[in-house]
Amino acid sequence: MIPPAAAGVYLAALLRPRTRPFSGAIAVRVGLALVGAVEDAAPGASPWLKWPNDLMVANRKAGGVLCEARWAGASQGWIAVGIGVNVRGPVPGEVKGRAIALAEVSPEVTRTALLEALLPRVWALAGRPSALDDAEREAFRQRQWVEPGVGEAPVGVDGDGALLMRMPDGSLDRRVMPA
Repeated sequence: MIPPAAAGVYLAALLRPRTRPFSGAIAVRVGLALVGAVEDAAPGASPWLKWPNDLMVANRKAGGVLCEARWAGASQGWIAVGIGVNVRGPVPGEVKGRAIALAEVSPEVTRTALLEALLPRVWALAGRPSALDDAEREAFRQRQWVEPGVGEAPVGVDGDGALLMRMPDGSLDRRVMPA
């Protein structure tokens, strides 16, 4: 299904960071940038991140992030960042229980406001160090979405963006790919 004009924000950005970031770190950073932008542009949306790349609103997916990096050894390369957000819908009936448009919870939201809040945050990512710092890890911990009814408990992320899960036996599981 092709979304109607003015339905969402779909963009790609090419970043050229000074240092080679951990792949998971950049995805978490872009996710946090997206959450901050949605908080500014869509009051009342209360966005969350579902690791590794989903924007969640009202326990449904409103958007997502994809990152791909290319390097030649230690030489600077690029990171392609893709972001998609359903701003005004529609949401097809077959996914209505799992997907949402931001306008459903924040009717005044506009694509322009979201872009104005998002783009400066994305451009600022190129200058960040390789690993997530403690403040970024804490920001993720506070904004991570926890799936209702799941027995495992997310603890947060480590410096390279891997998800840390508390298992039922009390052990800590480090995940670099979704389960």
